[in-house]
Amino acid sequence: MYEKTKYLIILLTVTSQIGAIVAIFFNVTLAIALAIIYGISLISLITIFIVERRKEKKEEINYDDFDY
Repeated sequence: MYEKTKYLIILLTVTSQIGAIVAIFFNVTLAIALAIIYGISLISLITIFIVERRKEKKEEINYDDFDY
């Protein structure tokens, strides 16, 4: 579940950033809206990566055969 969501948010982040840059030349209001979408998706993506990393660290600590 997380993989599909993560890739979808990455796609949203990239397209909204590129769209905001292109929209600056044509429509400033649209560019601002895309920049806001970019910010929200970037924050959610960073949050997902932090949660996954903490989960991986917790699994590493509980791993029994790490000192062989």
